[in-house]
Amino acid sequence: MAASDHLLGRLVLKHGFASEAQLRQCIQRSPPGTSLLEALTRAGLVDEERRRVLERELAVAGFVRAERAFARVCAERGLLSEEQLRNLLENQRREGFRWRVGDVLLERGIISPETREAIAREQVRRLEEEDARFARTPASADGDDAIPLAGEDTAPHPSLLESVEEDRRRYGSGERPPLAAASA
Repeated sequence: MAASDHLLGRLVLKHGFASEAQLRQCIQRSPPGTSLLEALTRAGLVDEERRRVLERELAVAGFVRAERAFARVCAERGLLSEEQLRNLLENQRREGFRWRVGDVLLERGIISPETREAIAREQVRRLEEEDARFARTPASADGDDAIPLAGEDTAPHPSLLESVEEDRRRYGSGERPPLAAASA
């Protein structure tokens, strides 16, 4: 199961769009290659309004995941402290995810376009590795490779399993930090 389907299943449960049993049944009955969202729609568990909610939350979660990966590479390269990057991520969330960390760092002269591209390549490589590790996660004991559901602690990677709600709570503030705060 793809990482995005895993997160989607968690969102479906969080919103109460389906029970664990309904979700498992939908996964088991869907033909190979069918996305979980399509399977849920075909089963009548997700209507157009719910689909829009889920697609938006998946998009935000993907954006946040990518931004975190970019920020981790920046911290590892010593471009900014982890606290400074955490503040940037928090401000980004409060502003509704309207800008990218790399763009802000570029605008402020903290990184060059070449450095941003190198960090972005590393970011993509890491995200692809993470997805590959997730895809190789063995199936559960009963042979069901469905997503871990409420109460299960079989998370293959923490960043894939944090809820959108947690991302929104944790990574945001109302305004972009001043240059002095970001480069201090």
